[in-house]
Amino acid sequence: IVLTLVNASVLARAILALGRILLSPGLPRLRPLPLGDETANYGQIWLRRFVNVSVYGYFLAQGLLLIGVPSGIYLILLRAIGLLLATMAIVLVLQNRGAVSQWLGGGARSSSARVRAADVWHLIAILVILLLYMVWAFAVPGGVEFLMRAFVATAVILVVAKLLKAGIERAVRRGFALNSELSRRYPGLEARANRHLPMLQRLLVGVVWVFAALALFEAWGLNSFGWLGSEVGRKITGSLISILLILGVVWLAWELLDTAIERYLEEPGPDGHAVERSARMRTLLPLIRNATRVVLATMALLIVLSELGLNIGPLLAGAGVVGLAIGFGAQTLVKDVITGIFILVEESISIGDVVDLGGHSGVVESMTIRSVRVRDVSGSVHIIPFSSVTTVVNMTKEFAYAVFNLGIAYEQDVDRATAVMQEVGRSLQHDPAFKSAILSPIEVFGIDGFTDLSVRLQARMKTRPGRQWTVSREFNRRVKLAFGEAAIEMPHHPLLPRPALKVEAPVPEAVG
Repeated sequence: IVLTLVNASVLARAILALGRILLSPGLPRLRPLPLGDETANYGQIWLRRFVNVSVYGYFLAQGLLLIGVPSGIYLILLRAIGLLLATMAIVLVLQNRGAVSQWLGGGARSSSARVRAADVWHLIAILVILLLYMVWAFAVPGGVEFLMRAFVATAVILVVAKLLKAGIERAVRRGFALNSELSRRYPGLEARANRHLPMLQRLLVGVVWVFAALALFEAWGLNSFGWLGSEVGRKITGSLISILLILGVVWLAWELLDTAIERYLEEPGPDGHAVERSARMRTLLPLIRNATRVVLATMALLIVLSELGLNIGPLLAGAGVVGLAIGFGAQTLVKDVITGIFILVEESISIGDVVDLGGHSGVVESMTIRSVRVRDVSGSVHIIPFSSVTTVVNMTKEFAYAVFNLGIAYEQDVDRATAVMQEVGRSLQHDPAFKSAILSPIEVFGIDGFTDLSVRLQARMKTRPGRQWTVSREFNRRVKLAFGEAAIEMPHHPLLPRPALKVEAPVPEAVG
């Protein structure tokens, strides 16, 4: 017994002496480990606690066994000492949870996996401590060796997977990078050429983690690779591969369509400038893209469910019944959709047009398959279902006419007024501010009718779509000034005083 106690004291003091050499609580200059004074003293305190409990507890149990204590009490005492050590280890983990989490997190730029590991590391450590204690306490044959081997294999697998992930990311980034000259010459080329590289990178990293998971299962004795070779494993693996191929084909079809539409709408012309596509294409193509997305997603979902072993026949039948019921209950909605399709295909309305839809007039801001959104001149927004559109008046289709209806007094010279209108039209057409909006010279039709106070003259000018109102306002302004200068009287109310006109002086006859 005395020899046992001496051995315990010598072993404990040797371990504490070695710990004091490594930690050096009072001598920071001699400390080989990069620790602060507080951390060194903290480590020395916990080292003394573990050494005293483990060494003296074990040798105390051995001494009691020497003096004839039953083996059952000896085993209970050993299990109690082991439980005390496990509890102390859990307390140590919980005390350092925050500091270790901060160290593992590594700051704001850390990866999401590293941040998650920092959040749950204490749970993993507590689980490992409990597993080791249970395996040792219940004397599982080879349990401790198995756990140590599994833990070492887990660490190695995770490190190798992390290195492979970093290597793949670096290889993809460097292998598909463009040189600086091309990037400088074509700023958008790299983004366009490497558009799907993140998806490729995630796919390769996913394959690495799948094999890492299988290796982890194998390390913990689950025989994952052997299970893959079984009939059930082959069946499940085949289904997963089929599902991945289906999703890949659907994704490829969607990307081809989306890329073609985007390229058509945004690709510049041969001169490098953007090509303005028609409003019809800018309206229909996004609708076709959205509809195709829904169809592809539905088809992929049904095929995947079929591959998983589900009978999709009742599902399709149920969907047909539900669709029939919805069709009967939503006839107005169906009518909206069908009418909208015909309006879009016939290009009766396009985004940006100025239209009159049965009393609602304004600029078309957006269109869906069911309704059209129109904003009027006062800023109010009208959402008009296509089923309520009976007539469409499009005032900005291909070209427009600025129509002028002017009235002059009965005693005025019609021919002279017509000449003034033609002169104003010519000056407006040659004005740099308006020449781009006018497509043809002014057409003066002459007398269009009579009223109680005036003779009504009518004329028009062909303009670009949407510019007729600007041309009409400017023409009316210039005609008003020109009629005043030419002393052409416009009609006025008989009870109001006549406006003062500028009378032209008589032109003297030329001397022969």
